[in-house]
Amino acid sequence: MNEISSNVAEALSADPVNAPTPHDDPHHGCTDCGRASRPVTRKTMLLMLKPEMFDHVGEGEYRFCSDPECRVVYFTEGGDQIFTTKDLRVRVGLKEHTDPIPLCYCFGFDEADLREEIERTGRTTIPQRIAELWVFPNKRHFCFIENEKVRESNRM
Repeated sequence: MNEISSNVAEALSADPVNAPTPHDDPHHGCTDCGRASRPVTRKTMLLMLKPEMFDHVGEGEYRFCSDPECRVVYFTEGGDQIFTTKDLRVRVGLKEHTDPIPLCYCFGFDEADLREEIERTGRTTIPQRIAELWVFPNKRHFCFIENEKVRESNRM
């Protein structure tokens, strides 16, 4: 197994329960827009990035830029590495402005589903449905790792 494959395997076997607390920290601004950012695990990086970007993932502490207008998604503390929306294998709902705008990667909900349900019934049950589906251990693990946006959809 080469070094990069070994690093990917090691990161993917990490315990997601011990991932950094997801909160924006104004003391760690995005290297592009300066907005507060939040820490993300190396495992998240490897799951979200296109495989051709794996060689660019180092050992530094990575952050997520939560500014919807900034195309930077992940960056290192020192600004040595920057990953934009073009470097990801999935769309990050917070960074998108056109459909489909993902709300929950795990169960496939997007903003169009939310709008349609509200138009049809006057309310949405999507957060409750996600919460009910999320209790299955194999899905919970996947959601925690895969989706930066699921926390936002659970706040609706």
